[in-house]
Amino acid sequence: MQTNLGAAGILILAVLMSGCVAGSGDEGAGAGKQKPRDSSGLFRAGSVVGLGYATSTKSGVTDSSGAFEYRTGETVRFTVDGVELGSAPGAASISPFTLMGVTPPASEQDLRAELDRATREATPFRRAINIQQLLVALDVDHDPTNGVDLRGRTQAPGTVKGRRSR
Repeated sequence: MQTNLGAAGILILAVLMSGCVAGSGDEGAGAGKQKPRDSSGLFRAGSVVGLGYATSTKSGVTDSSGAFEYRTGETVRFTVDGVELGSAPGAASISPFTLMGVTPPASEQDLRAELDRATREATPFRRAINIQQLLVALDVDHDPTNGVDLRGRTQAPGTVKGRRSR
């Protein structure tokens, strides 16, 4: 079990780390009072298409590059098939690590320590890996090397089987 967790963790970390570079969009309103403006960000867990997202003013599903929309200052909530994965302040790049409020390990030694800890207790790192594993498990073609496609498995937040909830 520990070997499987280690191998899965390393594979998932490699996918996540490949997507942790900055995306497009605005990350903040800057100094002073500025009117919130429309921004876009990328959900980084490989390329994830069809992941549900919602803010107080926008909702939808991520496009083929994992892009989502938000207004500066808003929190973005991510869901898959009605299950909330987590939320984070709108930013140019959000990953499962961001949703759990942690930074990916920067070295092999740090990774090994996190994986060891994750075998003994529920940690934010383990939760981030669980999110990534769920996304990979729900991939329509079961091949995460070409991106994660959730189309047909997700719905926009606030809907129930194609209807808006009341």
